[in-house]
Amino acid sequence: MDKPQKYRVQIRQYPRAGSITWRWWVFDRRGGTHLDTGLIIGGDRAAVERAATHAIELLKQQKREWSPELPAGAPRTTQL
Repeated sequence: MDKPQKYRVQIRQYPRAGSITWRWWVFDRRGGTHLDTGLIIGGDRAAVERAATHAIELLKQQKREWSPELPAGAPRTTQL
């Protein structure tokens, strides 16, 4: 049985004139390049954490839906 995938989130804030821009990245535990990223202008850290958590849930859902029968490089679509 596969172990559950673990993810790591990195959040940074960038002060801007009259506002703050937040950027987040989601990595898997193996490191390497990021799996997902996002940008929020304004808001607070809690909003950024919710967005990153939502991205992780979507990554987990995509992993569950992945089918090994698909040929490598086959396009996968997600309905939003």
